[in-house]
Amino acid sequence: MRQALGRAGLARWLALLVFCAWMLPASAGAQDVPELRGRVNDYAGVLGNTSALEAKLAAEEQRAGNQVVVLTVADLAGQDIESYANAAFHQWRLGHKGVDNGVLIVLAVKDRRARIEVGYGLEGDLTDVTSSLILREQMHPLFAKGDYAGGINAGVDAVLGVLAGATVTGTPESTPHKDSVPIWVSIFLMVLTVIFSLMAASGGGLATLWVTPLCSIFLFVLWPWYWALAALLACLMGVYAMRRQNMRKAFTRKGMVRKAFASNHLTDWPPSLWQVMLWVGAWTSTGSRSSSSSDSSSWSSSSSSSDWSSSSGSSSDSSFSGDGGDSGGGGSSDSW
Repeated sequence: MRQALGRAGLARWLALLVFCAWMLPASAGAQDVPELRGRVNDYAGVLGNTSALEAKLAAEEQRAGNQVVVLTVADLAGQDIESYANAAFHQWRLGHKGVDNGVLIVLAVKDRRARIEVGYGLEGDLTDVTSSLILREQMHPLFAKGDYAGGINAGVDAVLGVLAGATVTGTPESTPHKDSVPIWVSIFLMVLTVIFSLMAASGGGLATLWVTPLCSIFLFVLWPWYWALAALLACLMGVYAMRRQNMRKAFTRKGMVRKAFASNHLTDWPPSLWQVMLWVGAWTSTGSRSSSSSDSSSWSSSSSSSDWSSSSGSSSDSSFSGDGGDSGGGGSSDSW
């Protein structure tokens, strides 16, 4: 009973360490989404008079019902533009519910990043490849010259043209930019890593130790390498500490458990690192032979949909609010 309680205590500490390691990349530099003020939200103050742009976007909504919104910010405070644009799209509820015909064009001036977020209903017309071409061919050349208003207007014209049936010419990138991964994927992989780490802590020799690093490979794909490395080291240190504590408690007991250590070539305390790694668990020889080993460019685009409900940013007084639209997560990112 005492051994089980000690194991449970260490398990809680391991879970806490892993949770903290997982939360750090999500919370570091997170940027709040600003208030939706209209079809053009120039929080970076780089677009000047936006009345003509507002009129263009309003005309598109009257023509086809598509809600196209522009957002400019000074910087992303360390956050990636994919998750930021997706968060703004969902918070503003762009597009009409059930139709999902919204588009969000995001510009982060100091980060030299842009994205086109596209709703589910428009992904067939405004594809990831098309969004990437608009960013690289129409917007980036002007952004590189410091003409942010010209780049946004060129991008809006290209997007509206595609929605009206026009095509965008250019050569697609050979290696498209990676879209943002849903947060539940990271949560699932972390839970899986913790579960296998707890299994390895109970014994199993080398057979259970390779599973934790294997799971962490996917974290290196999803996270910055330093956060993934921190999570991996936290898990491995937790596994070592818990396995060694379990060994110590079993080593001090008498009878069959002590004989089990002799069968594992452990006759004295403390054990070496190699002996800890090879330990299969003293419980395997106490009667229950249950097996404890286991075989075991910065600019981007996306889509969305929404209703209009508040006064617009500069000279336009049209209002709008979200109508429950959803983003398909499609689009493209690039830098200039």
